[in-house]
Amino acid sequence: MNHYLGVTVVNMLGKALALLKVLFLASTFGTAYQLDAFYIAYLLPIMLPDVFKGIVNTAFIPHFTRHKDSNPTYFWQGMTALVSLTLLIQVLLAAAMFVWASSIVDLLAQDADAQTRALATDLIRVLSAIMPLLGLNALLVTLSHANNKFLMAASESAITNALIIAFLLFAAEPDVVVLSVSVALGFAVFFLAMLYENWGEFKVHFRFRWNIYDASLATPIRQSLPLLIGYAGAMGIEIIDLRFVAKLEEGSISAFNYAVMLANLPFDIFIAAIIFTAYPTLSRHLAEQRSIVDLYRLGISRVLFFAVPSALIFVFMGQAVIELLLRSGAFDARSVALTDQALMWFGIALIPKGLAYFHYRILHASLRSWTQVLIGLLGVVTNALLNLALYKPFGLAGITAATALSLCQSLILSFIVVYRQEFRGVMRDLLRDILRPLALPFIVVAAVLLVLQYADALITFSHHKVDAGFDLLLTGVCGLVVIFAFRWQSLPEIESAKQRVVTLVKKCVPTSAA
Repeated sequence: MNHYLGVTVVNMLGKALALLKVLFLASTFGTAYQLDAFYIAYLLPIMLPDVFKGIVNTAFIPHFTRHKDSNPTYFWQGMTALVSLTLLIQVLLAAAMFVWASSIVDLLAQDADAQTRALATDLIRVLSAIMPLLGLNALLVTLSHANNKFLMAASESAITNALIIAFLLFAAEPDVVVLSVSVALGFAVFFLAMLYENWGEFKVHFRFRWNIYDASLATPIRQSLPLLIGYAGAMGIEIIDLRFVAKLEEGSISAFNYAVMLANLPFDIFIAAIIFTAYPTLSRHLAEQRSIVDLYRLGISRVLFFAVPSALIFVFMGQAVIELLLRSGAFDARSVALTDQALMWFGIALIPKGLAYFHYRILHASLRSWTQVLIGLLGVVTNALLNLALYKPFGLAGITAATALSLCQSLILSFIVVYRQEFRGVMRDLLRDILRPLALPFIVVAAVLLVLQYADALITFSHHKVDAGFDLLLTGVCGLVVIFAFRWQSLPEIESAKQRVVTLVKKCVPTSAA
């Protein structure tokens, strides 16, 4: 429990610093071409190690940790081979990125203007230096998890974002080169922190030898193949989106990334946590061939409880969110309008994204990883075709709409597979149990937001931030009224939280003397 509380606090600190970093980026760069260049350069150096981390976490480390106590020699033999393989792969990737930086930029954003591509080429060469560190960070994090050390491993976001903010705050002339160097130093500091945490065990057990293949790697390498293809599909969507966004006006790439970061806040804080915590229980029930009907009802209800209101806020109050959080300094009215185009559809995408990812977990837990991979690859194809059809007539909104619609397709396909596998004969009753208690509150929320949007024209303030803050304050008050006005039978933790609040209020409000 102490681990859970500590990790929760560190994660929240990381998210708060990430939001603060976005505010600094917006104020310093707005949607200028320099930030476009940074995001082009930043995509592969951060994406490839994340793919590696996901594969190591899912396929390699669980295989080795099963033998850690019973056969430590086997464990450390595997870790030695994995470190060697990691260094080889990451060094080769770093060298390739440095040598072929210009070709990589052309692959990612061929239609960006010449000055953006030239700057992105230089920044890729700067960021390529951190590739080996990011690979080793992934191994050290998973080793800490295997040893039940979670706090330092959870601090990556907090450490890196704190250093980025410090550099932007104290640099005499902050620019994207300073930003890139601060990113590299942040990951280097995190590497030193993780190495320090694991140094005692490394000093006793680890004996480095150059061995890029060992028999202990055979099983996890076979298990990683569907994961690798699945991650390649996810990378494909991001690369396709970037290529099409680069065809638009200057600043579109930056606006696209601002919208991604804002929309990911409710997903990362609430929805991803629901999916992550549900997975072990789903796996256990499916392995024991027990029904997951109750788990499914509760999990989907929780996802909808956070995804639908978040989507409605981004659709109806997206501009107010952007005005309040981002508009200052270089982030002007044009930047607000560009970001708002993308945020609305990314907000809508929260619903199919959360539900599709929950169904993916069920497929993975039931050992149907290849089905999940196929659904994801079909989503990549659909996303590319929709981008091609929508980017010219609708611009940035069309590209983000393509992402939302491809996620809807993934949701429908994953739902059909899970239905046929687990819920034949019970799905109608199950959906009724899920949707009936949630439908009316969500309709009320949508109606209130619609009224507030049109009422905004009647109540105006002289300063745009005050205007946006007032809109969001009214939205928050209405949201609290809806939460307390309805009973949430499918979400017992919400009812419990309401009761605790009511009890606390009764204790704080003095009663009149008899």
